[in-house]
Amino acid sequence: MTPVAATLLRADPVLPPSPPPTGRAHRAEPSADPRPSPSPTQAPSPVPTAQARPAPVPPPGAPVTSGHRWGMTQGRPLVLVAGGSSISVNTADLDALAASLTTAASHLDTAAKHVRSAKTDAQNAPVPADIIAQDPSYNTVTGAQTGSSLLPDADSSFVANLVELPVAAFERKRSALISACDALLTGTGSLSAASRALTSLAADVSACSLMYTDAEHGATVRTDADVGARVHGPSPEALVAGVAIGSGLAFTAGVWLPTAILVDIFTTYGLMPEDAQVVLEDLQLLLKSDVTSEWALSNIIGLACLGAWARKGETGREGATIEEFLRVSATRLDAKATAELPAEVQVGSRKVPTSSLTPMQRVAYALALESERAGVIRHGEPTGLLIAPHNKKGATGTAVRVPPGPQDPFGLGTGIAVQDLTGSRIDSPPSTASELLDHAQTIKGQARGDGAGAISILRTDHADGTRSWVVVVPGTTEWTSGDSNPQDLQTNLQAVSGRPTDMEAAVVTAMRQSGIQPGEEVGIYGHSQGAMTAVNIASDPALTERYTITSILTAGGPTSGVALPDGVRALHLESTSDVVPGLDASTNPVSPNRATAYVDTRGGSAHTESVYADAVRGAESGERAFADYSKDLSRLTGAREQGATTTEVVFDVTRES
Repeated sequence: MTPVAATLLRADPVLPPSPPPTGRAHRAEPSADPRPSPSPTQAPSPVPTAQARPAPVPPPGAPVTSGHRWGMTQGRPLVLVAGGSSISVNTADLDALAASLTTAASHLDTAAKHVRSAKTDAQNAPVPADIIAQDPSYNTVTGAQTGSSLLPDADSSFVANLVELPVAAFERKRSALISACDALLTGTGSLSAASRALTSLAADVSACSLMYTDAEHGATVRTDADVGARVHGPSPEALVAGVAIGSGLAFTAGVWLPTAILVDIFTTYGLMPEDAQVVLEDLQLLLKSDVTSEWALSNIIGLACLGAWARKGETGREGATIEEFLRVSATRLDAKATAELPAEVQVGSRKVPTSSLTPMQRVAYALALESERAGVIRHGEPTGLLIAPHNKKGATGTAVRVPPGPQDPFGLGTGIAVQDLTGSRIDSPPSTASELLDHAQTIKGQARGDGAGAISILRTDHADGTRSWVVVVPGTTEWTSGDSNPQDLQTNLQAVSGRPTDMEAAVVTAMRQSGIQPGEEVGIYGHSQGAMTAVNIASDPALTERYTITSILTAGGPTSGVALPDGVRALHLESTSDVVPGLDASTNPVSPNRATAYVDTRGGSAHTESVYADAVRGAESGERAFADYSKDLSRLTGAREQGATTTEVVFDVTRES
């Protein structure tokens, strides 16, 4: 028996019952990381630089996962803000932190080893002879008590003076010690759980250091090592089914399919989300296009597996993985896409050389054209857009028609009359990013037209007679192409490529109907598809001449392919588990007027506005980029401004054919 166990177990001959323990033990989150902990007897030596140490290797076939929660943020997801003209990271500090975390984990493992030894000693420890000698009820032959565990006392007052017999007191302490050892060894808050969490955190810090080091040397991420979807790798049977499905879809693209059998096949392999028809239409698009057909046919099940993994959002690396996957794929498909496109293409209000686009933009442009052709087959030739204003109380303005976006970019070729629109009063206008996201979530539900999209414009009349505006553009609501709601897949492909979209035409038409004048400050917020619409509008020279757009907020949108004017301040919100921001296959540029806040929202839906709102709520006062944006937004909406009045008009947007 170790000295520690002997000291804890030894009991005085007569002891009163011990009171129950008080206080609360610290509870640490258990780790889900399957990697083994380091040896408890030997801590690894610190590594001075990231270059000298290989990257942590995950188990074969498993997605990379950190296995820890960021408890130090008091329940809020971690927020990282990248902004300014440059970023400097000392990788030696990261390496030292990783080494310290690993050493701490080793110490915890050593402590757990001592606790296991103490538990074994406690279980095997005999009752000391001097305690047995003082216990009249203990049978030294059988090693058990022969009578009551209480000293007999004929006095009727003995109940008030109950005492615990020596052997019983010793066994009570033995049991308490064993229970305490178990609590330290297993379950939430145990030494082992804390060690695994620290080891996992050390691996993440090391990976971060290596990423910065690789970036410094111009390296790129290896897709074959980073695509965590390989854990959902298709079986041989699924691959055969994929070829059959792909071949069928390739021959029937552009028509409605009897989907029951195909849905059953996909569901059997766990690859089909809720809307089967949408998935099949999107696959048809890839298989019909000459640019992507061969690639999609050979990767159809792999794409479904990758999508199934990405939708789980469990690792916090989905966004970067999809972004790199698309970058590599676009590079491979670029030659075919370039061959499909003319020497010049329409981007916003201008014709630009096709060679000036990125590979991803060229591939998306070719797919956008294919999507438009499929939309005509399914829904008919588009004839225009109907933009109809109204407010919450039922008052309406005059609906306006403009040609489809690709035919009349931004609707600028159509004369639009300014209307005296009566908006709904907003008593507490949004003053922070999270408040604006909360407000924007209500917009889609205000569309009155059947199958219509919706946008919103907030107008603030200030006490000094000036006006300012905030334009709110929701994200995708339909994943088909060419239907009556232009917030669809077709608009997504157009927006990524730079091709004029129906939503851009609708937003600018609504701005013209509202009477926004040159010199009046305008802010734009967009989620998902709306984020692309926002940056495309704010960057086009034909619109920067008309409007004074001063600030942009985006959430969950691919916005990196657009260069914003110096006078526009932009704050981009992206979740590391959200794959949508990576659909342009590149990261946002870093400049003095643009900041990107990366938030960790793993473990649930990563793309919704409510998730983004919760992620930044409460962090806004402590981050400079958020504080600056809140200042800009408050000025635009007149929040807490004496004498300012803010009203809102919602515009239904319908694609006609």
